[in-house]
Amino acid sequence: MSIFVRASLRLLAGFTVLYLLLFVLTGDPLWPQGWILWGLLALFMLGNMLVLRRDPGLLEERMQPILRRGQPGSDRILLLLFVASYGAWYLLMPLEHRLHPARSYPLWLQAGGTLLLIGGSALIMACFAQNSYLSSVVRIQSERGHRLVDSGLYAVVRHPMYLGILCLMSGAGLLLSSRWGIVAAVLGGLILYLRAIEEEKLLQAQLPGYAGYMQRVRRRMIPWLL
Repeated sequence: MSIFVRASLRLLAGFTVLYLLLFVLTGDPLWPQGWILWGLLALFMLGNMLVLRRDPGLLEERMQPILRRGQPGSDRILLLLFVASYGAWYLLMPLEHRLHPARSYPLWLQAGGTLLLIGGSALIMACFAQNSYLSSVVRIQSERGHRLVDSGLYAVVRHPMYLGILCLMSGAGLLLSSRWGIVAAVLGGLILYLRAIEEEKLLQAQLPGYAGYMQRVRRRMIPWLL
Protein backbone atom coordinates (compact mmCIF):
# COMPACT_ATOMS: atom_id res chain seq x y z
CA MET A 1 0.00 0.00 0.00
CA SER A 2 1.45 3.37 -1.02
CA ILE A 3 2.22 6.07 1.51
CA PHE A 4 -0.42 8.34 -0.06
CA VAL A 5 -3.13 5.66 0.22
CA ARG A 6 -2.23 5.05 3.87
CA ALA A 7 -2.35 8.79 4.55
CA SER A 8 -5.72 9.04 2.79
CA LEU A 9 -7.16 6.21 4.91
CA ARG A 10 -5.92 7.93 8.05
CA LEU A 11 -7.54 11.15 6.84
CA LEU A 12 -10.85 9.35 6.25
CA ALA A 13 -10.70 7.90 9.76
CA GLY A 14 -10.11 11.41 11.11
CA PHE A 15 -13.17 12.74 9.25
CA THR A 16 -15.28 9.92 10.69
CA VAL A 17 -14.14 10.46 14.28
CA LEU A 18 -14.71 14.21 14.00
CA TYR A 19 -18.22 13.61 12.64
CA LEU A 20 -19.05 11.26 15.52
CA LEU A 21 -17.80 13.78 18.07
CA LEU A 22 -19.57 16.80 16.60
CA PHE A 23 -22.92 15.26 15.77
CA VAL A 24 -23.33 11.99 17.69
CA LEU A 25 -21.68 12.83 21.00
CA THR A 26 -23.50 16.17 21.09
CA GLY A 27 -26.85 14.63 20.18
CA ASP A 28 -27.31 17.60 17.82
CA PRO A 29 -26.96 16.50 14.17
CA LEU A 30 -28.09 19.95 12.99
CA TRP A 31 -25.53 21.98 14.99
CA PRO A 32 -24.68 24.82 12.54
CA GLN A 33 -21.35 25.75 14.09
CA GLY A 34 -20.40 22.07 14.18
CA TRP A 35 -21.01 21.75 10.45
CA ILE A 36 -18.99 24.90 9.77
CA LEU A 37 -16.08 23.49 11.77
CA TRP A 38 -16.35 20.06 10.15
CA GLY A 39 -16.43 21.57 6.67
CA LEU A 40 -13.50 23.91 7.27
CA LEU A 41 -11.35 21.19 8.84
CA ALA A 42 -12.23 18.84 5.98
CA LEU A 43 -11.08 21.44 3.44
CA PHE A 44 -7.97 22.11 5.50
CA MET A 45 -6.99 18.44 5.74
CA LEU A 46 -7.65 17.84 2.04
CA GLY A 47 -5.54 20.89 1.20
CA ASN A 48 -2.71 19.58 3.34
CA MET A 49 -2.89 16.24 1.55
CA LEU A 50 -2.56 17.95 -1.83
CA VAL A 51 0.48 19.88 -0.58
CA LEU A 52 2.08 16.80 0.96
CA ARG A 53 1.45 14.71 -2.15
CA ARG A 54 3.93 16.97 -3.94
CA ASP A 55 6.56 16.19 -1.29
CA PRO A 56 6.67 12.40 -0.74
CA GLY A 57 9.67 12.68 1.60
CA LEU A 58 7.81 15.01 3.95
CA LEU A 59 4.65 12.88 3.76
CA GLU A 60 6.67 9.79 4.69
CA GLU A 61 8.25 11.68 7.60
CA ARG A 62 4.88 12.91 8.88
CA MET A 63 3.46 9.37 8.76
CA GLN A 64 6.09 8.01 11.15
CA PRO A 65 5.28 7.37 14.85
CA ILE A 66 5.47 10.38 17.15
CA LEU A 67 7.74 8.49 19.57
CA ARG A 68 11.00 7.24 18.04
CA ARG A 69 14.38 5.87 19.01
CA GLY A 70 16.90 8.63 19.71
CA GLN A 71 14.22 11.26 20.31
CA PRO A 72 15.11 13.62 23.20
CA GLY A 73 13.30 12.72 26.42
CA SER A 74 12.00 16.27 26.85
CA ASP A 75 10.45 16.14 23.39
CA ARG A 76 8.71 12.85 24.19
CA ILE A 77 7.16 14.35 27.31
CA LEU A 78 6.11 17.64 25.71
CA LEU A 79 4.77 15.92 22.61
CA LEU A 80 2.65 13.56 24.70
CA LEU A 81 1.37 16.51 26.74
CA PHE A 82 0.42 18.33 23.55
CA VAL A 83 -1.34 15.25 22.16
CA ALA A 84 -3.30 15.08 25.44
CA SER A 85 -4.31 18.76 25.19
CA TYR A 86 -5.22 18.33 21.52
CA GLY A 87 -7.32 15.27 22.30
CA ALA A 88 -9.03 17.15 25.13
CA TRP A 89 -9.73 20.02 22.73
CA TYR A 90 -11.39 17.63 20.26
CA LEU A 91 -13.45 15.87 22.95
CA LEU A 92 -14.40 18.69 25.31
CA MET A 93 -15.84 21.12 22.75
CA PRO A 94 -18.66 18.80 21.60
CA LEU A 95 -19.13 17.52 25.15
CA GLU A 96 -19.60 21.09 26.37
CA HIS A 97 -22.23 21.68 23.68
CA ARG A 98 -24.09 18.57 24.84
CA LEU A 99 -24.04 19.76 28.45
CA HIS A 100 -24.68 23.45 27.72
CA PRO A 101 -26.48 23.63 24.33
CA ALA A 102 -27.79 27.14 24.97
CA ARG A 103 -24.33 28.65 25.54
CA SER A 104 -23.47 30.91 22.64
CA TYR A 105 -20.92 33.69 22.16
CA PRO A 106 -21.92 36.83 20.22
CA LEU A 107 -21.99 36.32 16.46
CA TRP A 108 -19.10 38.73 15.94
CA LEU A 109 -16.95 36.62 18.26
CA GLN A 110 -17.92 33.42 16.46
CA ALA A 111 -17.12 35.10 13.13
CA GLY A 112 -13.76 36.23 14.48
CA GLY A 113 -13.06 32.68 15.61
CA THR A 114 -13.91 31.40 12.13
CA LEU A 115 -11.44 33.83 10.55
CA LEU A 116 -8.81 32.85 13.12
CA LEU A 117 -9.42 29.18 12.32
CA ILE A 118 -9.08 29.79 8.58
CA GLY A 119 -5.93 31.86 9.09
CA GLY A 120 -4.37 29.19 11.29
CA SER A 121 -5.19 26.49 8.74
CA ALA A 122 -3.62 28.56 5.96
CA LEU A 123 -0.48 29.09 8.06
CA ILE A 124 -0.08 25.36 8.66
CA MET A 125 -0.59 24.56 4.98
CA ALA A 126 1.96 27.21 3.99
CA CYS A 127 4.48 25.73 6.45
CA PHE A 128 4.15 22.32 4.79
CA ALA A 129 4.70 23.96 1.41
CA GLN A 130 7.74 25.97 2.55
CA ASN A 131 9.55 23.53 4.85
CA SER A 132 10.25 20.02 3.56
CA TYR A 133 11.82 19.06 6.91
CA LEU A 134 8.75 19.70 9.07
CA SER A 135 8.92 16.53 11.14
CA SER A 136 6.49 15.72 13.94
CA VAL A 137 9.46 14.95 16.21
CA VAL A 138 12.57 16.91 17.10
CA ARG A 139 15.41 15.44 15.05
CA ILE A 140 17.95 16.28 12.35
CA GLN A 141 16.98 14.51 9.13
CA SER A 142 20.49 13.89 7.88
CA GLU A 143 19.26 11.10 5.57
CA ARG A 144 17.23 13.74 3.69
CA GLY A 145 19.93 16.40 3.55
CA HIS A 146 18.37 18.51 6.28
CA ARG A 147 19.16 22.20 5.83
CA LEU A 148 18.05 25.45 7.42
CA VAL A 149 14.82 27.01 6.13
CA ASP A 150 14.81 30.75 6.80
CA SER A 151 12.62 32.23 4.06
CA GLY A 152 8.89 32.82 3.69
CA LEU A 153 7.04 32.52 7.00
CA TYR A 154 10.28 31.41 8.64
CA ALA A 155 11.71 34.88 8.03
CA VAL A 156 9.00 36.29 10.33
CA VAL A 157 8.92 33.80 13.23
CA ARG A 158 10.97 30.68 13.88
CA HIS A 159 8.00 28.36 14.51
CA PRO A 160 5.13 29.57 12.29
CA MET A 161 3.41 26.17 12.37
CA TYR A 162 3.01 26.41 16.13
CA LEU A 163 1.36 29.80 15.64
CA GLY A 164 -0.95 28.25 13.06
CA ILE A 165 -1.94 25.46 15.45
CA LEU A 166 -2.65 27.98 18.22
CA CYS A 167 -4.83 30.06 15.88
CA LEU A 168 -6.70 26.99 14.66
CA MET A 169 -7.42 25.64 18.14
CA SER A 170 -8.44 28.96 19.70
CA GLY A 171 -10.48 29.94 16.64
CA ALA A 172 -12.46 26.70 16.83
CA GLY A 173 -13.12 27.33 20.52
CA LEU A 174 -14.59 30.74 19.71
CA LEU A 175 -16.63 29.40 16.78
CA LEU A 176 -18.17 26.68 18.96
CA SER A 177 -18.62 29.01 21.97
CA SER A 178 -16.52 26.59 24.00
CA ARG A 179 -14.75 27.76 27.14
CA TRP A 180 -13.15 24.35 27.51
CA GLY A 181 -11.91 24.49 23.94
CA ILE A 182 -10.25 27.85 24.53
CA VAL A 183 -8.61 26.60 27.73
CA ALA A 184 -7.30 23.53 25.88
CA ALA A 185 -6.00 25.80 23.10
CA VAL A 186 -4.13 28.03 25.57
CA LEU A 187 -2.60 25.00 27.29
CA GLY A 188 -1.65 23.53 23.92
CA GLY A 189 -0.02 26.81 22.88
CA LEU A 190 1.97 26.95 26.12
CA ILE A 191 3.19 23.39 25.60
CA LEU A 192 4.22 24.19 22.02
CA TYR A 193 6.15 27.24 23.22
CA LEU A 194 8.04 25.13 25.76
CA ARG A 195 8.67 22.54 23.08
CA ALA A 196 10.07 25.23 20.77
CA ILE A 197 12.58 26.19 23.47
CA GLU A 198 13.74 22.58 23.83
CA GLU A 199 13.75 22.06 20.06
CA GLU A 200 16.03 25.02 19.51
CA LYS A 201 18.64 23.61 21.87
CA LEU A 202 19.11 20.67 19.51
CA LEU A 203 18.88 22.78 16.36
CA GLN A 204 21.53 25.23 17.60
CA ALA A 205 23.88 22.35 18.36
CA GLN A 206 23.30 20.23 15.26
CA LEU A 207 21.83 22.27 12.39
CA PRO A 208 24.39 24.52 10.65
CA GLY A 209 23.36 28.17 10.60
CA TYR A 210 20.56 27.91 13.16
CA ALA A 211 22.32 29.95 15.85
CA GLY A 212 22.72 32.84 13.41
CA TYR A 213 19.12 32.42 12.28
CA MET A 214 17.97 32.92 15.88
CA GLN A 215 19.82 36.22 15.94
CA ARG A 216 18.15 37.38 12.72
CA VAL A 217 14.62 36.21 13.54
CA ARG A 218 14.00 37.15 17.16
CA ARG A 219 10.47 35.84 17.78
CA ARG A 220 9.56 32.19 18.19
CA MET A 221 5.81 32.12 17.56
CA ILE A 222 4.08 35.50 17.51
CA PRO A 223 5.50 38.44 15.48
CA TRP A 224 6.74 41.35 17.64
CA LEU A 225 5.59 39.63 20.85
CA LEU A 226 6.74 36.10 21.63
